[in-house]
Amino acid sequence: MKAISFGGNSGSPQTAAWHAWRQMGIGGSDSIILAADEGLVKAPAWVKTSKWLWEVKTGRRSGEIPANFAMKRGTESEGLAREMFIRKTGIFITPMFGENEKHPFIRSSFDGVDFCQEVIAEIKVPSLENHLIAKGGHVPEYYLVQMAHQAVTLWEHPDLFDGKQVNYVSLHPETNDLVIIDKVSSGGFEIPLISCLKPLAERIIGIESIFWNSVKSDTLPCGTEWVVAANEYLAAEKEMDVWKQKGDLAKSRLIELLGEKTREVGGGITMSRVAKAGSVDYKALIKAHLPDLPEEEIEKFRKSGSESFAIRKYDEIEA
Repeated sequence: MKAISFGGNSGSPQTAAWHAWRQMGIGGSDSIILAADEGLVKAPAWVKTSKWLWEVKTGRRSGEIPANFAMKRGTESEGLAREMFIRKTGIFITPMFGENEKHPFIRSSFDGVDFCQEVIAEIKVPSLENHLIAKGGHVPEYYLVQMAHQAVTLWEHPDLFDGKQVNYVSLHPETNDLVIIDKVSSGGFEIPLISCLKPLAERIIGIESIFWNSVKSDTLPCGTEWVVAANEYLAAEKEMDVWKQKGDLAKSRLIELLGEKTREVGGGITMSRVAKAGSVDYKALIKAHLPDLPEEEIEKFRKSGSESFAIRKYDEIEA
């Protein structure tokens, strides 16, 4: 890894030089966005889209997010978490910044790396709910992506991860409770957390390389073929909207002319007045007559699901 120096005692120094450096590459939090858009992980609501990230990296919008209470709480407690980690493990770690030697656009701001650069500590200061999840030995999958990205930054490639160590560190500062996860359960066995990151790291290198090429070529991540197809769809939808409005007006006129009749024929169409009963809410019916029936018993009778596609228009200024 090529080390970069910004000084300070935090993995997020918030200096102009640091922000400029982050702008010129893909960081750990960026990797979550890209992995989520590729369907690699399910991201929480606060994660942006790859289009948003592309606009940030191409200078079309600002990527700065105003600091909120949770962010300030995390920044203020990061140093304490690092000290507690050192005392608890005997491993001295310090904030570090660096770039992948082969792919310098892959870069990370590490909360903690040891002197020999063989140990990474990713520090989180989450809500009590998420801290309790960590106490149960679980790491959110989107943070696994972030740590896989960091591992690629520091150790270049998954083939070189053997013998290295990654720690997910969760601190609840109000109670001074620190949780360190370096192993996870898999198939009934405890395996090093670094082992879980290898397959993610393989995918991340490819995903991030493709995205960065779109940034350098000033081409939307979705690709030009998608943009062309999307424009054709919007044009067709606009035409359909016009004809639908005309159809709705003509139908309203026919209803008006039908009056109290139940049926009318002529001009190439037949119009009938049809009464339809409302559908039965079978789930409510079952609950009313079998209130103690477990939900899982009802689910046994659910038919196979189906796949559909939802298309939503957005404004160009939308986040």
